[in-house]
Amino acid sequence: MAIVCGTDFSTHAEQAKRAAAAFAKVLGLPVRLVHVIEDFAPALAPPVPESVFAPLAARLKREAKEAFLGIWHAAGRLGVDAVCMGTHGRSGASRVLLGSQALEVVRRVRQPVILVRSPPP
Repeated sequence: MAIVCGTDFSTHAEQAKRAAAAFAKVLGLPVRLVHVIEDFAPALAPPVPESVFAPLAARLKREAKEAFLGIWHAAGRLGVDAVCMGTHGRSGASRVLLGSQALEVVRRVRQPVILVRSPPP
C-alpha cells in the first residue's frame, strides 16, 4: 500500500509532496508520485494505422487536460491508501470559472484525500 501524490512540479505540488512524505513516514508507507503528461506527441507512438491512432490521440489530448483523471486512475491501479495533492485554495467564482482538479479528485476517488493548501503569495 502507499500514498499517491499528484505533482505538476509547482510550489503547491512541492508542499503536497512534503506533506505526503510526512504522513507516509508516520504510517510506514511509500509515496508514489504521479505526473499527468498534458501533451501527447504522436511522433512517439508506435506506427499504427491513422484510423486507429487518430481517435486514441484525440481522447488522450482531451483527458490530459483533466489531470484529475490521471490521479484517479493511478489511485485505483496502484491500490493506494490515500491521495495527497496541493491546491491553490480558490473559492467562489474563481473556482467555478477555473475548475478545480483537487475537487474532482475528492469527488471521484474512494480513498481519503489529503489536500495541502498553499499559503497566499
